[in-house]
Amino acid sequence: MLSEKLSEFDLRYKHSIICIGKADLADDDQPLSKDHVILLAEKLEDDWKKVAVELNIPEDNIEYWESETSDKQEQAIKMLTNWKVN
Repeated sequence: MLSEKLSEFDLRYKHSIICIGKADLADDDQPLSKDHVILLAEKLEDDWKKVAVELNIPEDNIEYWESETSDKQEQAIKMLTNWKVN
């Protein structure tokens, strides 16, 4: 199973994303703020694809963001922005 193969580091970031999203929604009934997205993207950088897979982001989206830019933080921002609106 994929979850079992992810390192504790990867799971910690996935958990952080979900918790921040839930906390933000619980507090204000609003989606993740742009500041949260940027902060998480900075922390994820190289690990953004692993988190994307765990969040069920389609592979086509991942490949598209990779083709748009080589900047890992920007790719992570695109992934998180997509995730928060869906």
